[in-house]
Amino acid sequence: MKNKRTLIAIIIAVVVLLILVGNKLLTYYRYTIPKPDTALEVANGFKNYKTIKITKRILQEKEYIKVDHFKISNFLEGYELQENSSNNYISYKKKVDGLAYAVQFNTDNTNIEMTKAFVDHGTVIYGDEISSFLKGDLTEADREGFLKKNNINNDIDFYKFIGNNYFINSSIFSDLETLKQNYAFNVFVETAIPKIDGWIILEGDITGYIFNVGTKTNLPAYQICIMDNDKQYSFLTNDTRFSDEKFITELVSSIIIE
Repeated sequence: MKNKRTLIAIIIAVVVLLILVGNKLLTYYRYTIPKPDTALEVANGFKNYKTIKITKRILQEKEYIKVDHFKISNFLEGYELQENSSNNYISYKKKVDGLAYAVQFNTDNTNIEMTKAFVDHGTVIYGDEISSFLKGDLTEADREGFLKKNNINNDIDFYKFIGNNYFINSSIFSDLETLKQNYAFNVFVETAIPKIDGWIILEGDITGYIFNVGTKTNLPAYQICIMDNDKQYSFLTNDTRFSDEKFITELVSSIIIE
């Protein structure tokens, strides 16, 4: 009788253990995605950055060009304002030796902060690509907690974190919240974050960043984003002068946000 009870206890213990292990495995696979083929390329792009210190300077009024919400040193000599500009953007273009150059200013201050999009599972618009994050998997994770524990306070911190940590490989022994947070982060980066060749961090009197998003139509492409409290001001261009650190420093230092 004693041996029978011992056997039953062992069987029950094994069944319970199998249930627990099975549940753990199901949870692990539920919050795990395959590592994307582009993961290393994405991470390396955000590892490749330099920092430029910006000291604000005031120009004569005639030296500025005003773009709705801010003024900037007029670097648009030779460019022509396009008639297809709208309430959301102002576009300038020019042609030199058969190459078409463009500068497109976002004028409605709707450049979405990636950290907010990550937390709010909102819609991220990057160039012509639109990625929507619906309620469900991402909303289950404590994304604010993820940012806090990793000392991510703004988009620049977020991009640095991507460079140093993407892709996060979870362990079967990870607790449930960690699995959810890592899953949310990995899905978000794979879906919303662009591949870049490198970037520049702007700090000092003017803060922001400049992405080198690669070569398009035989010319490099840049996204310039200026951060001011809870707003972001951005413009896109393929003007090759943005590869020159001196040009960037002089141009950005002239920005006045109104």
